[in-house]
Amino acid sequence: MPTIEMIRGIGVPAIFTDFCEEAAHLASCCISSITGQPLGLPIQVNPFRQPIAENNSALYIPCYSNGFVFGM
Repeated sequence: MPTIEMIRGIGVPAIFTDFCEEAAHLASCCISSITGQPLGLPIQVNPFRQPIAENNSALYIPCYSNGFVFGM
């Protein structure tokens, strides 16, 4: 939380990645609740994600270590 507040305070852009869309959504909700503003860069597929999906039997969705990108 202090890091997000500092990034917002100094006004630099910040880009984050996450392994699946749901995790990116949860992280973006946390960021939006801290900053009180919507994301500057909405959640989207990361065009530079790793080429091989992670094998995770607990999740039945495509997962990449950096599969989705979003930012403030």
